[in-house]
Amino acid sequence: MDERALIERVQPHIYHDKNDPFPIRYMGCTVFTHRRRSDSFPKWEIDPKAEGARTIVEYAVYYDYDIQHMYDLEHVWVAVDERGDVKDCWGSFHGRRLRMAGVPWFHMEGTHPVVFSQPGKHAMMPDPALFELIPDFRGDCTLRAGGGLLIPDFLRGAMHTSGELDEKIARHIRQKFAFVPSMEFAHAPVRPEQLVTWPELLERIPVLTGEQIALLDA
Repeated sequence: MDERALIERVQPHIYHDKNDPFPIRYMGCTVFTHRRRSDSFPKWEIDPKAEGARTIVEYAVYYDYDIQHMYDLEHVWVAVDERGDVKDCWGSFHGRRLRMAGVPWFHMEGTHPVVFSQPGKHAMMPDPALFELIPDFRGDCTLRAGGGLLIPDFLRGAMHTSGELDEKIARHIRQKFAFVPSMEFAHAPVRPEQLVTWPELLERIPVLTGEQIALLDA
């Protein structure tokens, strides 16, 4: 099976709160067959062999916004065996990596792992009831909505902000996007053309944030 076919075969089905205003823009995909550090999640040196897998597919999930800042990058990793079947799955959770396939709530839709996106914040969990473990996560979407442009280390120099711009972005988020989570979730489909390589997504992100900044004054 070639890389593209594998990426589409095990692409995670991500479910969003029905009131979440932010769609997935792109998934930056990387196929790992040997041990090396993730370019988009440098905390993890991905080693398929150590995980008992033939391959690990990384999906860097890009949103224009988190409810508390512009720019949001989340992750789902899918471990695949020799037959191309899913054997493990992890998701990003506020800078950490959580294993999802090891809990009874985790399930598949055909060949696709199912994960749930935290309302507004997009951290990944295997069941939406687990978001109730986060103290006042609803307040992040209402009273604490708003924030500036988040710039990760690997994009410093390619993206820029200022106190004035950050305040403009925060005001825009509060006024346009603040919402009350419904806690009803629906699959957020991702079209094939939204599945790109990580280098392609990395190159696009400054353009995408620039487009959003331009809309602030539109």
